[in-house]
Amino acid sequence: MSEERRVLSLLLTSPDTLAHVASAYKPEILCESAFARTVCRWALDFWKTDPKVPAAMHMMDIYVQRSEEVADETENGAIREYLQNLSRDWQKEEPASTDYAKELADKYFGRRARCKALERMQGAFEAGDMESFDRAVEAYNK
Repeated sequence: MSEERRVLSLLLTSPDTLAHVASAYKPEILCESAFARTVCRWALDFWKTDPKVPAAMHMMDIYVQRSEEVADETENGAIREYLQNLSRDWQKEEPASTDYAKELADKYFGRRARCKALERMQGAFEAGDMESFDRAVEAYNK
């Protein structure tokens, strides 16, 4: 399982980890793949309405309700396949402690945030937009 899928699984199965990540990052933006960004957005929406229940318990229902939001067939199929396999994969693994899950999520999203910042810096630099470049550098250093 890829690092992104592992972290996404931890977010879906641990409300505490999802709360931690939601307070520190924008996972619905920072996930690398489109399907993971969509699943994160759905999980965050669910978490806001029921913060004590693992989103994984309701993700297939959410998929059925919201799959029409995903116009790209490949992304839609990836979401469906991931969610169908989630419980199987989750049951195979040893449950992660919340501290471990938070640490893994921090590493992943911290790295993704830096990658996004570098992309903004590089784009601004290549476009010769030094004001945007400087703002991206300042945001990165915060």
